[in-house]
Amino acid sequence: MQAAGLRIPGPTEKDSVDSLLSIGERIVETALSGGAESAEAFLLSGIGESYSIEKSSIGYTGGGGESGIGLRVIKDRRVGFAYFTEPDDRSAAVEGALDVARRGQKGDFSFPTGGSFPTVNGLYDPKIDQLGTEEGLAIIESLISGAREVHKGATVSGGSVGFGTDVVAICNSEGLSVGERGTSMGMSAYVVLKEGDQVATGWKSHEANTYCEPMRDPAAIGREASEQAKATLDAEPFGEGRKTTVVFHPHAAAALVEFITVPALFGDKAARGESHYSGKLGEEVVDPRFFVTDDPTRTGGLGAGAFDDEGLASRVVPLLAEGRVDSYLYDLGGAHEYGGGSEAATASGVRSGRLSDSRTYKDPPGVSARNVVFGATDPRPLERLLAHVEDGILAHDLLGAHTANPTSGDFSVSSTTLFRIKDGVLAGAVAPVMLAGNLPELLRGSFVGASVEVEQTSGHFSPTGIEAPYLALSDIHVVG
Repeated sequence: MQAAGLRIPGPTEKDSVDSLLSIGERIVETALSGGAESAEAFLLSGIGESYSIEKSSIGYTGGGGESGIGLRVIKDRRVGFAYFTEPDDRSAAVEGALDVARRGQKGDFSFPTGGSFPTVNGLYDPKIDQLGTEEGLAIIESLISGAREVHKGATVSGGSVGFGTDVVAICNSEGLSVGERGTSMGMSAYVVLKEGDQVATGWKSHEANTYCEPMRDPAAIGREASEQAKATLDAEPFGEGRKTTVVFHPHAAAALVEFITVPALFGDKAARGESHYSGKLGEEVVDPRFFVTDDPTRTGGLGAGAFDDEGLASRVVPLLAEGRVDSYLYDLGGAHEYGGGSEAATASGVRSGRLSDSRTYKDPPGVSARNVVFGATDPRPLERLLAHVEDGILAHDLLGAHTANPTSGDFSVSSTTLFRIKDGVLAGAVAPVMLAGNLPELLRGSFVGASVEVEQTSGHFSPTGIEAPYLALSDIHVVG
């Protein structure tokens, strides 16, 4: 007879990690006694608050938490999955997972054993735990007032503030028992300015795991968005369409890499011939100065952590290095199916819903990058990077990066916040344009360089964190 009254603790409660691990161990025991040969429990407890800005006023406010358990079992070399929210429902969940396993395909999948894990700093800040409604509303007011400091006619038409805490724990029947707590915070402002028949826009955001300096002065984020909008007034047409050099703002560069480069390095896609890097392991595919790394051990990385969502210890994974495809990314399932065994796994198992940027207990893990870092081996300050551009544009935003062809690498996107670069310096705003090209070809033969300055951003449709520089590429088709 199983004990009643088990409860998933809130993420801010004392000893919540240990409490989750204790519950997870009971769930694994129940699965084994119920007929599973191996079992794994993934437990998530999260809470947060969010606030939006609409037309320079507070829009919606939201808060709450999501907590639950994802259970995987192995029976007769078949894997089954179920999820549930109440620990006392574990027996029914075990039956459901075993039923799924009976209808699954046989394979050689196995859960990882316990081991040592890296120490990853900058994941948790108790100050974020202490934030509440009063602080959230005050931040909204500061974002709006900051924008109006620059221009009294500024309208903060959109934006948001969000903060929260998550605790994750993973236990399995092979001796693994590991947990981790993390916090996150983000804020943004989208400003619209109208002068006569002109409409200009500006945008600024910041994300971090800790209550760092930009978070302490939200008015500065509003000011920067408003200053950007003001600078784009009196924008001039680009002129006749042609190929030119484009310097992408970190957020714009991150979007291209997220939707084109990173998926091409998933081991399952590469094995199925669905990637422009299929069959090119060890081959030269990009400029030797350009690199892409998945580094979930990076201090303060938005996607960093000591382990992935299967309990594998995090490690640095060079993906594109010295011009070559150095590695593909594999979760455990993909490593067994496509990589020749579990030793090919790169701690890249992530649990997220389809087109979701947050972790979930409701889905089994799949392959994903976790904390992407990319740039140049010889980065330069932005001023020096621009100095190498005789004629080009600086693109602050991209619209439509998600429509890029991930197999070929072709993209055609629009950009609305741009500045002309003339003889190495910024020379006025440019009206919206379309940008098109093939990213793999551009990274191979048209890579100009990348900046020392970097910004962090979250993935659009996955929990991936991205650390991106300003990225300069020549020979991009620009149409005004």
